Amino acid sequence: RNDPKIWEKIRLEYADVNSLYMGYFLYVVLVPTAVLFLMALISSVTLYHVFLSFVSMLLTPFVFAFVMEQVASRLESQVDRVYALKLVVYTLTPAVLTKVFAIIPQIEPIITLLGSIYSIYLMFKAAPLFVTIKEGKGLQFWGFSIGLSIVVMMLVVTFFTFFV
Repeated sequence: RNDPKIWEKIRLEYADVNSLYMGYFLYVVLVPTAVLFLMALISSVTLYHVFLSFVSMLLTPFVFAFVMEQVASRLESQVDRVYALKLVVYTLTPAVLTKVFAIIPQIEPIITLLGSIYSIYLMFKAAPLFVTIKEGKGLQFWGFSIGLSIVVMMLVVTFFTFFV
C-alpha cells in the first residue's frame, strides 16, 4: 500500500542488513523460490534455474542499494546504505512476489511486468523519505541508479549462467 504513514514507520524502525534480509526479505524470496522448486519437480524447469532465480532475487536489493549510494555520492546527494536497502527491499516485494505466477506461463510475463511497474511506483513515492537528492538531480539519480542496477544484475546473471 502506498500510505505515507506506513513508509514513515518503516523508515523510523530499527534495521540493519541482517534484520532486513533474515527477518523479512528472505521469506519474501522463498515464496517464489518454492513455486519454482515445485515446477522443477513436475516440469522442465531445472534446479539450476531455481538456484539462479533465488540468488538473483537475493542480490538485487544489495546491488540496487549499492548503486544508489554510489550514484548519490557523485551527484552531491545523500543516501544512507541501510535506508537505501530498506527502500529497495520493501518496494521490490510486489515484483518479487509476482514470480509465483511462473506456474502459469501464459500470464506470468504480464503479471511480472505489472508487479515491476508497481514496485517502481512505490519506490518513487517512498524515496523522498529515504534518500536526499540534490535539487535538479532527481532524473539523473534515478536514471543512473536504475540503469546501472540493471546492467550489474545482467552481469551477475551472465556470470552464473556461464561460470557456475
